[in-house]
Amino acid sequence: MAHRGLTGNRIEEASWGELTGVSVTKTFGLWIRGAGDIHLHREFGADLVLNGVPKAKRLARDIESFMTKRAGMGK
Repeated sequence: MAHRGLTGNRIEEASWGELTGVSVTKTFGLWIRGAGDIHLHREFGADLVLNGVPKAKRLARDIESFMTKRAGMGK
């Protein structure tokens, strides 16, 4: 779930079941601070983007690992 807008009252949600992958993009200003944008790829629809996340690469790896383990449990 991601809160958007100046007041944070616009909410975007994505369930674990609809996520197909994770990627990280970094802009120069964020890279200097070790932050980046995490893109949660959905099966249908636009990616859910988490902007300016500290230690984005590490968190993206953790999310990817969780998704892999979760997929293995469904077998």
